[in-house]
Amino acid sequence: MIHFRAYHLSFLTYGAALPVRANAATSASQALTHSEMLSQISTFLTAGHETTACALTWTLYALARAPSAQTRLRAALRACDINDVNAVLNLPLLEYTVREALRLHAPVSGTLRVYAGVASECFVPLQNPIRVRVPTWRRLFRRFRCSSSLTGEAENDQWDLQSGVFLRHGDILNIPIQTVNRATDVWGPDAGIFRPERWAALPPAVSTIPGLYAHTLTFLNGNGGAGGNRSCIGYRFAVAEIKVFLACLLHDLEFSIDDDVVIEKRVKCVPLLLIIEPNC
Repeated sequence: MIHFRAYHLSFLTYGAALPVRANAATSASQALTHSEMLSQISTFLTAGHETTACALTWTLYALARAPSAQTRLRAALRACDINDVNAVLNLPLLEYTVREALRLHAPVSGTLRVYAGVASECFVPLQNPIRVRVPTWRRLFRRFRCSSSLTGEAENDQWDLQSGVFLRHGDILNIPIQTVNRATDVWGPDAGIFRPERWAALPPAVSTIPGLYAHTLTFLNGNGGAGGNRSCIGYRFAVAEIKVFLACLLHDLEFSIDDDVVIEKRVKCVPLLLIIEPNC
């Protein structure tokens, strides 16, 4: 444990030093400002470290809850050359397992975006209408207009059906990553179950999700195709890192958990900060 912590600390120190070294090697016109440098270091330490560690933890938890899937994966790992990195990274069952874990247990369950389009206001149509609660002043107006409602307002009078939403500059949108990744109308009725073999034959509806990785929103997506500028810039390294760790751990170790222990993912939202904490 002492050696692991020492290596862990040296890795973080080296990772934080990378942008500093790169900035020193560039010309003055292309150098980052002090504020930009601090932001990049925060990205290295938080987005590039905590999310991968969280994803690996949830993957091991999912495998502990599914012993048969863990056994099959261990057999596949022992059948391949563990010293050949390419063989490990290209192992189909390992790929299916990582995809399923990242789909079911996305490290970041949601994110925010701010509308800043060319038009000051736009209308975004929805595939299915949504129910929106009618404002109080409008419900009072309906009561005044219809005397029959004075004896008892119907439940439907409190709601309106909207076929889309209006966006104005500065409006904040929530991107429900976990909700899309677990949608039963996309992934099937067993969307909430860890089942790596589902990736051998996905439902046709899955292809409609414009995700960067494996038709999921775990690594988001951008504005210009599958490799858009709003997606995770280090997702390939993160996936490779998770695969290597799983191969090393599962090759010789078996993970189990008490059936009575259920860990739930709870999300706490504060302004401009999203904290995810497990709750036993």
